Amino acid sequence: MNVFSDLVIFFNKIFKIYRFNSKRFIERKRVRKISLIKDNISKINNIVTVTSNMDSKKHVIYIHGGAFVLGVSRRQEKLLMKIKNKTPIYLSILDYPLAFKNNIEDSLRYLEESFYKLQRNYLNHEFIFMGDSAGGSLVLLLLDRIKNKISNKYKVILISPFLDFNLNNSDISKLQNKDPVLDVSVLKLIVSKYIPANSVLSPIDVDLCDVDVLLVTGDREIFYPDCLAFYKKCLENRCNVIFYKGTKMFHDYVLLDCNQSRKTILKIIEFIEKI
Repeated sequence: MNVFSDLVIFFNKIFKIYRFNSKRFIERKRVRKISLIKDNISKINNIVTVTSNMDSKKHVIYIHGGAFVLGVSRRQEKLLMKIKNKTPIYLSILDYPLAFKNNIEDSLRYLEESFYKLQRNYLNHEFIFMGDSAGGSLVLLLLDRIKNKISNKYKVILISPFLDFNLNNSDISKLQNKDPVLDVSVLKLIVSKYIPANSVLSPIDVDLCDVDVLLVTGDREIFYPDCLAFYKKCLENRCNVIFYKGTKMFHDYVLLDCNQSRKTILKIIEFIEKI
């Protein structure tokens, strides 16, 4: 069984490396149309906003993962629908410019402009910034730019966030063979093409002092050591942080349909509803 698992992981790595080096992959259209969310939708400048039928001021701003190269997936849409069906919220999905035709500054510029538009349109809303994987890193970098210009109270939900673009944590190598989703070599390739070499951007160093934060991670993903380090840093900086670990779970496990995922989604909803 262990030999079989090792072979699956090995061929998965080979496929990923080929895929991300493929000119066809880099040049193909990567933004998929939002298809599962149909009701009460408005779309302006690549901001998809789903309004609430109830009198709610809770407003989730979602920045999707996908290693900076993929648009919103069906699994991500299903996660958002599960949350929205359980609690009355407004939901805005920010469809940011992707690598490799854009770099991270292009993405952050779009996200910043999009947030200011949302803040003008929804003056009294309490925003919940939510991102998974690469989206989690963009949430943090966006907040680092706008946190002094946010009018109202806000919260942050980070799901398996990509926190250190250098992937320097020595404990990452211990988890590489346990993580069937992420590969260090592929991530470094993407980072080299998306983030300028002289960039000082570092999501793990963003200070969220006095902010309510929910941090979700699996303990078998290569981002787990950095998530643990970020959690400790949040505590030192007086963040009201909740650390939720999926036992024997890998990267972005919340997107799966399993018991651990369902429990975690309930925690996310509870966090959103908390006053």
